[in-house]
Amino acid sequence: MAPGDNEVTDFRMDRELLVRVISALILVPVVIAIIFTGGQTFNILVGLTSTVMAYEWIRMIGVKINWVVPLTSFWAASMAITLTAWSGDEFLILTTSAIIIGGALWIAGISAQRALIVWSGLGIIYIFVPIASFLWLRALPDGAMWLLWTLLVVWAADVGGYFAGRIIGGRKLIPTISPNKTWAGFIGGTLLAGVAGLLGAVIGGFGNPFVFFMIGSLAGIWSQVGDAVESAIKRHFGVKDTGNIIPGHGGLLDRIDGLLFLAPAVMVGHLLVT
Repeated sequence: MAPGDNEVTDFRMDRELLVRVISALILVPVVIAIIFTGGQTFNILVGLTSTVMAYEWIRMIGVKINWVVPLTSFWAASMAITLTAWSGDEFLILTTSAIIIGGALWIAGISAQRALIVWSGLGIIYIFVPIASFLWLRALPDGAMWLLWTLLVVWAADVGGYFAGRIIGGRKLIPTISPNKTWAGFIGGTLLAGVAGLLGAVIGGFGNPFVFFMIGSLAGIWSQVGDAVESAIKRHFGVKDTGNIIPGHGGLLDRIDGLLFLAPAVMVGHLLVT
């Protein structure tokens, strides 16, 4: 290594961190404001988010670019109907399901590669189930607070993992899947997620904060599992980032991979205890 290489690397890392922080400072307040606003504003955010993620998934798995526009349009249409179906109309819910299943079959029909057909179907599950969870959680009487709690835990797991891994370093956690993840980062992310779970419980008035520290820690672990799963998928397809829509973070799938795993878990947990 030539003299000065470490300084160049550190500068690049500091610049990357600065970009990440600026992006977060801009996006986080906007997202929180939309969550608490609710209504069609929130629905539009969810619909746009699902469409962008579908676009990123399609490109990542290697569907030819000329199919991206019609497939993304399908996702936009399906989510528009989903937002309407969430009103409780059984006919619309069935219609939504039929469109999603039909879309999966359509994807299968345009692809000659069997593996690509499977990945297309998995993409629908990977994206639609969390989207349905977001809508279900927001529809609760205290849904905004539950979504905020979920976001706080995910963000804390990311921040704790990033800084603990960078400052402490040490033994790699899963080098074959994500070479940058360390055991220190995993532990740091888990502990900070527990703290976020505790604080979120205090803010939302959910119950015993110390119980929610434990729940938040477990949720932080599950969020990091979601991050690792997406890393494995990207490595399988030889992709570094799913997109570049968020400066310093890559694509939406890169940014909310932990949330895609945690939101359904929070929904299931809420159903089990209520």
